[in-house]
Formats: sequence, structure tokens, C-alpha cells
Amino acid sequence: MVPKLSLGGGMENDGCIFLLDPLVASTFSNASNSSTSTNTKKQYEDFVELIIHEVMHLFFGNYTSFPFWVKEGLAQFFEKHVGDVLLGRKTSSTNSTVSMKEVQSDKINKLKHSKQENLQNNFSNHFNGVTYGQAFEWVKAKASELGISEFKVRLKAIVDEHKTGFVSEEDFIKNMTKQFSV
Repeated sequence: MVPKLSLGGGMENDGCIFLLDPLVASTFSNASNSSTSTNTKKQYEDFVELIIHEVMHLFFGNYTSFPFWVKEGLAQFFEKHVGDVLLGRKTSSTNSTVSMKEVQSDKINKLKHSKQENLQNNFSNHFNGVTYGQAFEWVKAKASELGISEFKVRLKAIVDEHKTGFVSEEDFIKNMTKQFSV
């Protein structure tokens, strides 16, 4: 645990996850005081999802490297998907009401093609809620379109192909959109 993080409540590193100390302390002190409170339940669920999110980065970011928006979209998708299973919630992670066309918004396109921007602006653009939300919606829509089983099969295939290497954005999108002949 660390006393202060500049970004969020956790951060993964190869083989190590840092968690924000006040977040951990408040989650567990509130849980012991009133376990039936809706606020406490939400706090606990958020904490569980944070842990899942950071663990997912050990696979999507450290074991196999992806572009920023891809690894965040995958981490958020599995944070919800695994969180639904662990917390006994109705699975919502693969039910998308958003079409792929809607998700491929101007913001993601700007981030993907931001090589012209200076490094500081590019860094700031990556760490905002819009980026995370749109990346999650893209992955969620793709998992919904393919079905969760096919989505996982394709993701495993691309991770297996690029073990401890880098998956380009083009390879990731191509793998998730290509049609397979029977």
C-alpha cells in the first residue's frame, strides 16, 4: 500500500500491484462497521473491481503489451466481467446497447492518431475518463458482437501469438473483426 498515488486508486507493475492506502483502509473499516449499508457494498464492489483491473494489467500490459486504449479497455471489461461472477451480480459486461460505429468515436480516433501532439498533451489525453469509458465500450461491444466465448478464444490466440511482446492496434482490431471460414 502507498499513501498517495497521482492516478487512481491502484497501479500495476510487473509482478507488483500498488494500492492507495486510504482507499484500502476506508473500504475495510467501513465494511466492519456496517456490512448492510448500500454505500459500503458499493465501496467494497469498487475495491474488488480495482483489484481485478490491476491484476488484468499483469496479463494485458505486462505479459503481453497492447496500445494504451486497448489494455485499458480489456482491463475494464474483465474488471466488470470477473467482478460480476465474483460478486454474484447479473452479468452485464457483455450486454452492449452501443453499436461499434457509435463506439469508434472521434475521441478514440484522435488518441490513436495523436503522434503529432507533444508528449505532455498525449499523456494527459490518455489519463481521462473519456478514454477509459470509450475503450471499455469498444471492447464490450466487440465481446457482445462476437459472444463472450469467441471473444475469449480470439483474445487468447492473440496473446499466445505475441507472448511477452507487443500487439499492435492494427493486429488487435484485425483479430477481433476478421471473419473465419468454417
